[in-house]
Amino acid sequence: MADTTAPQNDKKYLDEVTGEMISKSELKRRTKQRAKGAEKAEKAAKAPPAAASAAKAAKGGESAEDAEDELNPNQYFEIRNRAIDTMRSEGPYPYPHKFHVSMSVPEFIETYGSLKPGESRPDVEVLLAGRIHNKRASSAKLRFYDLHSEGKK
Repeated sequence: MADTTAPQNDKKYLDEVTGEMISKSELKRRTKQRAKGAEKAEKAAKAPPAAASAAKAAKGGESAEDAEDELNPNQYFEIRNRAIDTMRSEGPYPYPHKFHVSMSVPEFIETYGSLKPGESRPDVEVLLAGRIHNKRASSAKLRFYDLHSEGKK
């Protein structure tokens, strides 16, 4: 019986890097992969200065928040681990077993909700616990945090 399969296009292209004769789709795939690898290597070459700028930011050169955005996840992880190890050795312990709270968030709102804008009580120390849902920077030293606990903000 005769072979009824359609003739395949056996056109091969030269891969200039390896010297192999390969199909057009394989050549495209390899070219794309090499371009992506070159881009990644270029990005990695530029990465160490970003780590240096993060160290500079930690010392007060630019805002730490801006430097954090420039870091890749591995750099961020390394910097965070170093900071935690330093805290563990020098104190205070970064993850205490307990945190003593002086009042709950709803109590705080009830007690201090009547204060007028600009009014404060510097003689009173309040310890609150909750989840931070939002943080905003108003200036270099002023930060605002939205603390949520027991259904209150």
